[in-house]
Amino acid sequence: MAVKRSPPGGPLSAQRAYSRTRVGARSYTDLPAEWPAVAASSSILATSSPSSITLKAARQLAALARVPLDPQRVYEAIFQTRLEEDYDSGRVTTSTFIERLRVDFDLNASDAAIALAWNDIYTPNTAMLEVIRAIDRRGARLVLASNTNELHYQWFRPLFASTLDRFDDEVLSFRIECRKPHPRFFEACVQACAPTPLTECLYVDDRADFIDAARGLGIPGILYRPGMERA
Repeated sequence: MAVKRSPPGGPLSAQRAYSRTRVGARSYTDLPAEWPAVAASSSILATSSPSSITLKAARQLAALARVPLDPQRVYEAIFQTRLEEDYDSGRVTTSTFIERLRVDFDLNASDAAIALAWNDIYTPNTAMLEVIRAIDRRGARLVLASNTNELHYQWFRPLFASTLDRFDDEVLSFRIECRKPHPRFFEACVQACAPTPLTECLYVDDRADFIDAARGLGIPGILYRPGMERA
């Protein structure tokens, strides 16, 4: 999430400035001049889309089953039920989550092997990582805004350490016990950007529904698309 200097004219002018930025920004490296704080989803730090990495996790878990198992069944059982949301929201502990995977899919694997299959899904988006470094060098306040769980965070935090060390704060769903697009998640992002007003906080995500949810609360946003960071 980013923070921007207030344009003259109050909140309405801030919304108009948001629209101009969303349509007209040629490069994310242009943002810090207007937005002194940015809240960014962790999904933009990886090259793969959320759907492709969840399918990869399902395939890797299916490979650990005692008998052949359709990865689509694993995907549906995790990502089309409440299981992932409950784990991302801290309502299920890591030990319970791993045991649930082991029992539900009859996995013949240790806790460490199950965790590896669940975690090893990220490929760094080097172009976007450099944009984050550039934003940090220009003095913007950086906030990580992530729907994630304890296992994934423990995996990607060291993987992206050189970039994530530049962030000033982290809003993680499993710690605050709710996920985007819940209003409480975005309220936590605004608090992390304090004392900057919410109309001056820029939110960056690769999901349009999350951008729309932020806008509904008065938070400007930019929808990330691969390649825009090099425009």
